[in-house]
Amino acid sequence: MSTWTQVHDAVRAAIVTASGYPSTKVIWAFQNADIPKLPFITLKFGSLGTVGLDYLETSTDLLRLPGEEIKMSVKGTREMSLEMQAFTASTADSNDALAVLELVRSSLLLPPIREQFEAVEVTPFDPGRVNFIPDVPNTEFRGRAVCEVRCYVPGPLAVAYVGYIETVEGEITSSDGVGDPSPVVTPFSVP
Repeated sequence: MSTWTQVHDAVRAAIVTASGYPSTKVIWAFQNADIPKLPFITLKFGSLGTVGLDYLETSTDLLRLPGEEIKMSVKGTREMSLEMQAFTASTADSNDALAVLELVRSSLLLPPIREQFEAVEVTPFDPGRVNFIPDVPNTEFRGRAVCEVRCYVPGPLAVAYVGYIETVEGEITSSDGVGDPSPVVTPFSVP
């Protein structure tokens, strides 16, 4: 199972490959850093919902520390939205924001892109529309397009370790069953 950092890294790498942009031009939105010069793409994960029911998966490893031999992992699937925004200086050619995001969206079906998603168990399954929403920041035109892709991702890595019972102590009460009315009480301890 992948960590969220690995999921972020793999998704970004897939979009870098799909767009043909250098990795410095595909960034996560809302980072505390300057945006790159045009063109660039921002990525953002949106809502996260549970698909179906989560379940517990257990595994045993007797070489773990005593009391931690049994690993209990929460397993499940989440639906998450990936929002992509392309920003360009081009307005009406094959390098404008609409064309760039349409290329990325269409490339999600290509094996080299799918493999990067599959490496972290992410499945893009519903590529939404590519919408052209031009900006005019600081009196300069900037092409902008947005596209939201719904994805299935594995549930978060939630794990607890528990152990076998180390010792059992108690008493055994027995009688001979033949006529001796007094029971025999024997303490025991099993490691």
